[in-house]
Amino acid sequence: MRILGLFACLVALSACNKHNDARTDSGSVETLKIMTYNIRHGAPVNQSNDDVHLEGIAAAINQQKPDLVALQEVDSMTRRAPVNEAEELGQATGMYYYFSKTIDYQGGKYGDAILSRFPILATEHRMLALPDPSGEQRAVAVITVEPYQGVKVNFASTHLDLVAENRTAEVTQLIDMSKQSAYPLILCGDLNATPDSKEMKTLQTEFVFPCVVNCPLTFPSDGPKSTIDYIISNPAASKLFHVLSYNAIQNIQASDHLPLMGYFSKQ
Repeated sequence: MRILGLFACLVALSACNKHNDARTDSGSVETLKIMTYNIRHGAPVNQSNDDVHLEGIAAAINQQKPDLVALQEVDSMTRRAPVNEAEELGQATGMYYYFSKTIDYQGGKYGDAILSRFPILATEHRMLALPDPSGEQRAVAVITVEPYQGVKVNFASTHLDLVAENRTAEVTQLIDMSKQSAYPLILCGDLNATPDSKEMKTLQTEFVFPCVVNCPLTFPSDGPKSTIDYIISNPAASKLFHVLSYNAIQNIQASDHLPLMGYFSKQ
């Protein structure tokens, strides 16, 4: 097990000074850079689940310099990763962080997380339905930030279940969450379904997808064949932001997924 330790301070000196380089002048942002990344708790593709190398995840994030990052499959104080991975990655990137537990695991916690260049104004942890108990409990992590002066948005990270019945129920909840959101909502994550699936077609009735055909392939990272990771916007967010580009970042094997990047401008 390798953890970040002093690497975090070398990569992002601000981490040793409570994120002082995090962007606070939100009015200065011209392009909003968003990443979603299923990090497999820092275990590189084709390596053991216990072989954790968070520095590879931190390097992938720092290379792209995103403003907001949705993370999935994040450990906190488990046997295989006896650190708070969200906090470690926050320190290594100089970003604020929020961890949202989905299940207890290996004596610790496992779930989703968010990193933000902007101060986090509020957080929400929302559990998702589990009609088929053979699946795994999932949740949504939500933060509120102000990327532009006077403009607040909700930014969410989730990881939908492998069981189709559970995904269908989860999608219904996500649509309800969008309709109830006090601010424009950007939803990111590993949704475990391709764009032409029934669940994603249902989600498309509420959310705007940057693409529905020829979308970036994100899984597996050593030979991507499937589109299962997404950055999508509810109607309010789609009116606020215009998609400039939307691509998977290639040749990164720090996880079994590729990081997905979206560049957005304020309309």
